[in-house]
Amino acid sequence: MNQLSEAAALFALSSSGVAAFGYSVVRGAEALADRYRLDRFAVGFIFLSVVTSVPELTVAVIAGLRAAVELSVGDLLGSSVVNITFVTGLAVLFAAKGVAIGRGLRANLTWLLFLSSLIPVLLLLVPRIPPITGLPLILVFLTYGIYASRSRPVHVALPSLDAGWRVFTVVAIGVVGLVTSATALVQSAKALSEVLGIGQLEIGAKLVSLVTSMPEIVTVAASMRRGEYEMAFGNAVGSNLTNMSLMLGSLLLIAGVDVFLSPHYATVLFVVLVSGTLWAFSLRGRISRPLALVLLVEYVAFLLFSD
Repeated sequence: MNQLSEAAALFALSSSGVAAFGYSVVRGAEALADRYRLDRFAVGFIFLSVVTSVPELTVAVIAGLRAAVELSVGDLLGSSVVNITFVTGLAVLFAAKGVAIGRGLRANLTWLLFLSSLIPVLLLLVPRIPPITGLPLILVFLTYGIYASRSRPVHVALPSLDAGWRVFTVVAIGVVGLVTSATALVQSAKALSEVLGIGQLEIGAKLVSLVTSMPEIVTVAASMRRGEYEMAFGNAVGSNLTNMSLMLGSLLLIAGVDVFLSPHYATVLFVVLVSGTLWAFSLRGRISRPLALVLLVEYVAFLLFSD
């Protein structure tokens, strides 16, 4: 019982650290990004989706170095479900009048949802995923990043902190705190997995993924409230492609071991299910609170029925 209490306490403390320091990194990064002129969707995908995925990347690196690869794989898959259901669902609730989906945004969403669903499905068909697979996955991210940045530059009014050394100090402190917290998070999650007799992938998909998605929840909701819908969706949905390409690719290369997804097909199927739901609603040209309710129900189903 003492071992369970200690693991749970460390998990709670490290989760708070990941959420808090992850948010400080995102705020500092937003302040730095405010100096550039980029398309709103490009900012959401190329910049915010990467920055808000720093917790997932940190967990992936630490997990790869500490032989907890399944924990990170579960985190990446679970985060993809959380980003669409929990993050997007809550964000749509903040947008009281609904969200208009123009032709350009719909096309971008279609590509992001398709690619972020296709990658895990294809990997599910591979009995043994070798580390070299990380290279083409990272190439997918870079290719789409170039595609997303093709749009006409537009100034983006992001909330920012004071420029200069204060911003860099905030980012530096946030990164150090994030790495420290993520290390403790991986250790506590492994301990919980052993004490409770639950697989690392399930712990990563259902617990760690919610923690590492906190920066997305905050920034996407804020973007929705400001009416920056393209930026919000570029962040929330773009984080899925970032997870399935850049983050998973980095994990495979860092860990240097084969990964198996076939035993965890239910989690992959949920990624496809929630992606299809968001895509179907986006075809209507406007998404509103009924979508949010459907997505949140799917998130509860994921918690109950995924492996």
